[in-house]
Amino acid sequence: MAEKKKKTVIVVLFIVAIIVGFLISPLASGHPDGLEKVAELLGFLDLGEGAVWESSPMPDYTIFGDSTVSGMLAGLVGTIVLFGLGFGLGALLKKGKEA
Repeated sequence: MAEKKKKTVIVVLFIVAIIVGFLISPLASGHPDGLEKVAELLGFLDLGEGAVWESSPMPDYTIFGDSTVSGMLAGLVGTIVLFGLGFGLGALLKKGKEA
């Protein structure tokens, strides 16, 4: 019974994470973070490696273009990928502990 309850909790948390990742992502600030702001103020922002991030799968946390829907989809994909990595790592660690 405890195993079924644990699985239910995982599924519910996964659904909540997907909803939060999808609906809250448009509320993220478009302003630069602290490191970017300091680099801008001190004049070395253009020395950064921006070209590397432009070829990433989700540059600036968007999937296509610069729209709200694109940001929401990036939040959804990011949530699913991170949840999958965490779940997979947990399964591997559990398997290693049992051996």
